[in-house]
Amino acid sequence: MKTIITLSIFILTVSINAQWVQQSSPANFGPTDIHMVNNTTGYISGAINGNGTVIKTTNGGMNWSSTSLSSPTNEMHALYFINENTGFTGGRSGALYKTTNGGASWSGLLPRMGTVIYSISFVDPNTGYLTGTFGRTRRTTNGGASWDTVDVPSNNVGVRVMFKNANTGFVNCGNLYRTTDMGESWQQINLSGGGVWDIWMLDAQTGFLLKSSPSELYKTSNGGANWQISGGGNITGPVENIFFVNSNTGFLYGGYFTPPNGPSSFLLKTTNAGGNWFQQNVPLASYLTSVYFTSADTGFTAGNAGIAATYNGGGPIGIQ
Repeated sequence: MKTIITLSIFILTVSINAQWVQQSSPANFGPTDIHMVNNTTGYISGAINGNGTVIKTTNGGMNWSSTSLSSPTNEMHALYFINENTGFTGGRSGALYKTTNGGASWSGLLPRMGTVIYSISFVDPNTGYLTGTFGRTRRTTNGGASWDTVDVPSNNVGVRVMFKNANTGFVNCGNLYRTTDMGESWQQINLSGGGVWDIWMLDAQTGFLLKSSPSELYKTSNGGANWQISGGGNITGPVENIFFVNSNTGFLYGGYFTPPNGPSSFLLKTTNAGGNWFQQNVPLASYLTSVYFTSADTGFTAGNAGIAATYNGGGPIGIQ
């Protein structure tokens, strides 16, 4: 009996400690953004020794290898893949690249930004948007061959652009802007106090945003026309980013860049649309720059300290 109990404790301890597992990645790689196409194939943008690049996995994150992209002095901040083969990455100095063969080769595009690209969103192989410094926003309707200027009325940094259909989408610049006419006009979303940290849309109708000062979760069910507080759970900790898997399960993430609390990671999970939040332990000693889940169980996160993966939703719910 003693042997059985000891073995059970050992198995339980290993299980708890292995909910998020650090993955191997190319040497000196600093990740910024993750986009998984499915449970096995995905990409991460970033830089190796200051040169912008994108790495790829085809076995669910067990191994990551560099694609052919090497952009001197241009760290890649933004990433979006339409399918396993076609994707876009952008970064410093308005550098923007496209691949149509899964990263085997990349071609440079000219979005006429002149500033850092921080976020990319496509709704189909032809129609996409990107945003970056000074609220500069661009739209393409021909797969990136040309880009139209559709700037939001803000001089702040555009940290997230998100479209789920060609017409209606959002750009977050600390304040949230919405368009229903492909960026020809923008309306600011006004919440009761505070700005917006981040937004995540599940589809054209349903989405969530993380408000700042104080941190609160809001939900829309009508494409962003109206927003209501979701769940009411107390959000504490250094979180600035959001990812939702479905209408109930989501994550808030961030961390600390510098001492005395950092560099360190911080990740919260809810399974009831914000009613409760529970912290999960991620084995990365750095601020988390991206989280991406392909299902309620399979997810990836990254920061300057590397990449981590989970295959059970990050493990058992812990203490709030």
